Amino acid sequence: MTMAKGKHPESGVHQPHDKFFKEALSRLDIAKDYIAVFLPSSLTSKLNLEKLQLTKDSYLSEDLYKSFSDIVYTCSYGQEGRKITIALLFEHKSSPDPYIRLQLLRYMLNTWEAQRNNKIPLTPIIPLVFYHGERKWHKRPFSSLFKRADEELKKYLPEWDYLLTDVSQYPIEHIQSLNAGLLINTLLAYKLRYDEAAIKANFHLLLQTGDKPEHRNFIVTIFVYLISVTDITLENLNQMLVQIPETIKPEIMTTYDRLIAKGREQGLEQGLEQGLEQGLEQGLEQGLEQGREEGKIQGAYLKTIQSIDKMHKEGFPIDVIARVLEVEESFVQTVISR
Repeated sequence: MTMAKGKHPESGVHQPHDKFFKEALSRLDIAKDYIAVFLPSSLTSKLNLEKLQLTKDSYLSEDLYKSFSDIVYTCSYGQEGRKITIALLFEHKSSPDPYIRLQLLRYMLNTWEAQRNNKIPLTPIIPLVFYHGERKWHKRPFSSLFKRADEELKKYLPEWDYLLTDVSQYPIEHIQSLNAGLLINTLLAYKLRYDEAAIKANFHLLLQTGDKPEHRNFIVTIFVYLISVTDITLENLNQMLVQIPETIKPEIMTTYDRLIAKGREQGLEQGLEQGLEQGLEQGLEQGLEQGREEGKIQGAYLKTIQSIDKMHKEGFPIDVIARVLEVEESFVQTVISR
C-alpha cells in the first residue's frame, strides 16, 4: 500500500533530521510513549497500545514528500478492537505551513484510496504532526483558508482535527518530567539542536540512559545526530565528553574516536590532493593522480571493511555502523554476511 516508490530527488535535502526522526519513532518503545504523551486521554483510554504495530506503508505522493516524512502505525481501538491508523508526520519546514490542512487532507485521501484499491476496509486516521521549527505554530480550521466563506458556506467544507507536537513550546524541565524513557532524549535533541550552548550545558541529559543497557545503541545514534547537525568545535566537544554518564562512556568514546579519525583522514586526503595539484605539472599530475586515486580507493575500501568488522564485533548495530562510516546499510550487511 506504499504510495511513494523509489528514491525521491529531495531524499537528501532533509537529512539528517528526517533520518533521526525515522530511527527514533520507528522504535516501538518510543512510539508508544509518544502516543501516550501527546494524544488526549479521551483517545489513549480507548487504545490498546500493546497492539500497536509499525507498518512498512507510506502514503506520500511526490508533492507531499517535499513537506513530510511519515511513519505509519496501526492500533486496536475500543472494546471491539477496531483497527485504526496512526500517522506520525515529520514536518520538514522550519516555519509553520498555513496550508497544512490541505496537505493532510491529500495524505488521508491517499491512505483511503490505497485501502480501497487493496479491498481493505477504510480505517480512521489520527495524524500527529511533529514540528521542530523555532516559530510557534498556531492551529487553524480548514475554513480559515476560505476568507469570505460565511457560516452557510462552511457547511460544505470538510473539517477534521490533527494533533501537533511543537517542540519549541515545551520547556526543558517539562520534557524532563515526562515518564517517557528515550522519548525524553529524542525531544531534547530536537529542541536543543540549534543552540550549541544549550547542548553543552545539557549534554548529560541528552545521553542519559537510565538503568536499561539496551538503550545505549540509541544514545549513540543521538550523539552522532548532534555532531552531524552542529558546528561544535573540537575543544568544546572535549569539554562536553566529561559529562558522559559512565554507563554509556565506552560506546560514546569509541564512536567519538572513529569520527575524529575519519575527520583526520579526510583532512589529510584533501591536503595531499591540493599539494599535488599545485606542485606537479599537468601531464605528470594526471598520471600520478589516477594512480593515487586508485590506490586511495582500494585502501579506503579495505579500511572501511576492517572498520565494519571491528565495530560489528564490538556490538554496534548495522545502522550505527553505516552512519559513522558514511556507507549504505546494505553494504554493511554485505560485509558482515560475507
